[in-house]
Amino acid sequence: MNRKRLTRRDFLKTSALAGAGLLLGANAPRSSKAQETVVIRVWGGNKDIIDTKPFFDAYTARHENVVFELLNQADYNAARLVLQSDSVDILLNNPGWAETDPLIRAGLLKDMTEYWDVYNWDDRFTDFGKLNVSLDGKVYGTPNEQAFIAYMYNAETFRRHGLTGNEDPQTYDEFIEILQVLRDGGESPIISGLRGDSQTDMLFAPFVQAAVGRRGMENLLFGDGKWTDPAIVEATNRMIALATDGYFDMSGLALDYTEALGRFLEGRNPIWTGGVWANAAISEAFGGSDKYGFFTVPPWDNSIPIGYPGGIGSIYAISANSPVADIAADVLDSFFNEEALRMWVEDLQIFPPVKADFSSYELTPQQIRQTQIAQMPDGIGYWLVVYMPPDMLDLFKSGGAGLLNGQITAEDWLAEMQAGWERGLEEGTIPR
Repeated sequence: MNRKRLTRRDFLKTSALAGAGLLLGANAPRSSKAQETVVIRVWGGNKDIIDTKPFFDAYTARHENVVFELLNQADYNAARLVLQSDSVDILLNNPGWAETDPLIRAGLLKDMTEYWDVYNWDDRFTDFGKLNVSLDGKVYGTPNEQAFIAYMYNAETFRRHGLTGNEDPQTYDEFIEILQVLRDGGESPIISGLRGDSQTDMLFAPFVQAAVGRRGMENLLFGDGKWTDPAIVEATNRMIALATDGYFDMSGLALDYTEALGRFLEGRNPIWTGGVWANAAISEAFGGSDKYGFFTVPPWDNSIPIGYPGGIGSIYAISANSPVADIAADVLDSFFNEEALRMWVEDLQIFPPVKADFSSYELTPQQIRQTQIAQMPDGIGYWLVVYMPPDMLDLFKSGGAGLLNGQITAEDWLAEMQAGWERGLEEGTIPR
């Protein structure tokens, strides 16, 4: 029997927006009258809350009786407790098998497949975006950002050291030459925050992609590849050499993500291992989009195409127990309308994973490069941490500091990683 395709109007007859108010039906939110204030509680990390506040404000401007409580939580590990306590409606969370999938399997996130049908989100979002918010044939949210890891650099510092025109290394030797010039000029070239919820992935993943390419990463994550592959061992040792050769600022072992970014924005380190999601913050701190740039670790084997590890920045999900789920879905839909897309791209300098033509937008030089890289056949690889099971993720994040300070070898660390990966496969915490 064919299921009747609901329209947005049909779907919202009982729970959506009419004029400035809400027509409340069986799923009535926490108010007893249609025109009373409806409170939607939003939980997320600092960056997600900052990025999305203008969109929540715009929604309230159109629907005055809908207000939002924005709960800024830095600890993503608390998501399960927040959802279990029924104290959140919209969750802005990291995607992936380690952080979001356990919440889905525990029945804490709403199956949003029907919302994708109602709002025709298949026509709006890319297949890659949908894949990253899906599990076992169901969709559990909307993707917010297609981004990639990159080594961000301070163009003024590069200019002072005579590196203007050489900022985008195409070979591994050129990459090392840049670091040598900076080190010999008195700089501590690279800063990365390896404490706590560390930046190990942002330091390490570019080396993995340089070693095996996008297709090798696919084989590692979805095929029969192994973390102990000699090419990945070599990549890890090359990363360790950043510390032994004086290219890495070892104070990063005691810093978290925000503190390391702060040092870069203050001009204390010329290179930060981050990504293009930080474009707006860097541009503001440095005084313009021409004051910084980005590159990746080039392959040392010329048969491997150059590329950037990437993925989806966050998943925007709805609590399975939210009494305002239908309204929350309408809120998320508003995040990606034509007006909102321009805000994402031009104001926040973020590209949502949508099927859209951005040619009429005002793009910075870095955004133009992003579009060019995204169009390269092997330009965007994989964000490794998204695919790791929970216990392996903990090992991975803590391993960065241990590798750089000599507490563990590449071979031993990767052997532990492989063992964690195999446990995940056996336990079914890595969907295939």
